[in-house]
Amino acid sequence: MALIRFYKGASQYTPPAPVDVSLSYYDLTKSERTADGTMQMEYITTKRRLNVMWSYMKDSDFQDMLSFFQLHKPFFNVVYNVSGVERDYLCYCGNIDTKLGYILNGIRYWEEISIAFIEV
Repeated sequence: MALIRFYKGASQYTPPAPVDVSLSYYDLTKSERTADGTMQMEYITTKRRLNVMWSYMKDSDFQDMLSFFQLHKPFFNVVYNVSGVERDYLCYCGNIDTKLGYILNGIRYWEEISIAFIEV
């Protein structure tokens, strides 16, 4: 299981351990077509997108995580581990997808939570 955490200044939040963390890279470009239809593209930079998934999470943990994101909008840092080395970048929270889940012993659980953290 990969561990991640979020911080902004002295404020920090460590969510429960996710079941899956994947990293993707993508290029930011500016493209346009000339009058004859030729595509022209200018490379700007390469950015990271950390995709994190939890199979389930208690409502209290989910609400704590959402509160951190809300309090520190638009940008905060995400820290993740790659082969024993911590990586860190400034990001914003992309889509938050989840199923409503279930209630067990009076505690709500959210299922299949998936969040993208996109590098600024």
